[in-house]
Amino acid sequence: MESDIIRIAVCDDEKAIAEKIVGYIGEYINKTKLPYKIDIYQSGEEFVSLKSAMKQYDIVFLDVSMREMDGIKTAHELRKYSDRTYIIFVTGFIEYSLAGYKVNAVRYIIKDKDTIEADITEALNAVFEKLGKNTDETIYDFVEEKSKRVVTANIMYIENSLHRISFHFNENGTENIYTVYKKMDDIEMELKAEELVRVHQSFIVNMKYVCDIKRYYVKLINSVKIPISKQRYKNAVLEYARQKGAI
Repeated sequence: MESDIIRIAVCDDEKAIAEKIVGYIGEYINKTKLPYKIDIYQSGEEFVSLKSAMKQYDIVFLDVSMREMDGIKTAHELRKYSDRTYIIFVTGFIEYSLAGYKVNAVRYIIKDKDTIEADITEALNAVFEKLGKNTDETIYDFVEEKSKRVVTANIMYIENSLHRISFHFNENGTENIYTVYKKMDDIEMELKAEELVRVHQSFIVNMKYVCDIKRYYVKLINSVKIPISKQRYKNAVLEYARQKGAI
């Protein structure tokens, strides 16, 4: 991983799916103009036979449900050699998600033809941010300031009220609020950092500023309480636990 080339492995015993995943990854990285190399492995056994050479990969896409050596076992073998490789699980079933967190998986993607491309894009956005490979800055024309660069680490939460989006920033210890007339769904698509979690139709929170989570609200370090909708509660709890290192 010392090289500037981004090295990616796709490990899936279904060749057609592996090739689709490679295609989606290629489309994503080609837009960044960054150098990369993708290798396909058709079984967990084939991948772990590399032994210490597994650690050459920056990102590994693992099918959970492979025959004989499944993705979870493969991930545990990988972790014997590298704790720096980003693991993204891909499977048709959701019940393995907690096991994925135990090997510090970045994402858990369902094999759904309608969502897999978007999910891979979101997962790569998160990994590229961790790798420091983000090439785009998010710029907003706020009512209070035009062409303001938005830094994810400074966002405490984002609130929607009557088609007016309010960004609550922590800037040098001071809370500043900037507003923009946009849709919350568009904001969620534009800001891909994993710290930012949609907990309610009207709220996105930065988990780095969350100090507690209850039914049905999150408490921020500045004592602000933000509601969580019932349908988003389970995901919010899992994200809080994962990002705080409890899983």
